[in-house]
Amino acid sequence: MSGIQAAVARFIGFVGFVGSVIAGLWIVGLYVDHPWAVKIADLIDPEFWSTLTTTRIYPWLAGLVGIVGIVLGAWLIIGMYSFTRVSRVNSSASGPEGNISLQLTQIADAVAQSFRSDPRISQATYTMRQYRGRPTMEIVLAADPTAANNRLLLVAIDEAVADIRAAIGDADIDIRFLLHVTPVVRADD
Repeated sequence: MSGIQAAVARFIGFVGFVGSVIAGLWIVGLYVDHPWAVKIADLIDPEFWSTLTTTRIYPWLAGLVGIVGIVLGAWLIIGMYSFTRVSRVNSSASGPEGNISLQLTQIADAVAQSFRSDPRISQATYTMRQYRGRPTMEIVLAADPTAANNRLLLVAIDEAVADIRAAIGDADIDIRFLLHVTPVVRADD
C-alpha cells in the first residue's frame, strides 16, 4: 500500500470512528433526555429526508455517491492486498560499463534455510516485496515459546542482518525479521 493509500485508509477509519462515537453519544443522550441531544434531534427536518427520494436530483446523487464509493473502496482494497514483488536490486557498483544487479531472493532463501536448521525454529519463510514504497526483505520465523526471549536467538538474528548487509553491500533495501511464537503445548493433567 502506498503512503497516500495508507493515509486515505487511516482518514476514512478515523472519520468512521469519530462518526460512530458521536452517533453513539447522541443516541445515549436521547435516551437520558440530555438537552444537547434533544436540541440536535429538533434540528433534523423530517420532511426534507422523507421527500429527498422523490426529487429529480436524487438518482444522480445516489449514483455519484455509489460510484465514488466503489472506486475508492476498490482502490483501497487493491492497495491493501497487492504487493509488488522484488527479486533484484541494482548495486551501487553499477556504472557506465555495466549494470550489476543482486538476486535478493537467493540471499533471503539462504538466510531462511540457515534458520530452518536451528532446533528452536519450527518454520522459516521469506518474502521480497515493496513495503511502503521500499524494497524489503522479510523473514518470518516461527519459534518455540521458550526460545522467543532467548538471547542467543536474538544474537543469531542480528548476525543474519549483518551477513545480509555484508552480502548486498550498500544496496538500499530494508530487512525485517518477524518472530512468531508457536502455541504452548500443555501436558495433559
